[in-house]
Amino acid sequence: MERFLGTLSLLAVLLISGCGGDAPSDTAPDPTYGPSTSTAPSTGPVDFTLVALVSETAIGGEVAEQATQLSSDSLSDFTDQFSNDRMEAALSEEVADAAPSGGEELIGAVVSIGCDVPPGVAVEATGTGWTITPMKVKNPLQECLAAITTVALVTVPAEG
Repeated sequence: MERFLGTLSLLAVLLISGCGGDAPSDTAPDPTYGPSTSTAPSTGPVDFTLVALVSETAIGGEVAEQATQLSSDSLSDFTDQFSNDRMEAALSEEVADAAPSGGEELIGAVVSIGCDVPPGVAVEATGTGWTITPMKVKNPLQECLAAITTVALVTVPAEG
């Protein structure tokens, strides 16, 4: 009986502690590179085209809860969060090459900061914008010398 109770206690602790993910932020988003201003479909997964996953090592940044509408004009505000210009240079090239059609918009977000680059992303409409969520890495590294920041660029249907 003691063994059963011990196992049950351990299970309860694991369920309460969760999976060790990042806690949601209680701070308001920085207005200089805020959420997309377009009106996203009500809620749920949306069709999108992955333009690029751009990764740089040891540049900082912050994982975003909502994606930002990106263009050559707005890119500088978005990249101010990084500690050097490497990410801005890499993203500038991708944004210039993206050229979304008239019925699409280009959005982006920092989706991962860690030891691994995600293999892909999923995009959902939240009713107030878009979220870009990284796919899980199958065999994640246990430690790394410097964190890798990954920005996902995707095109989504323009709404509104």
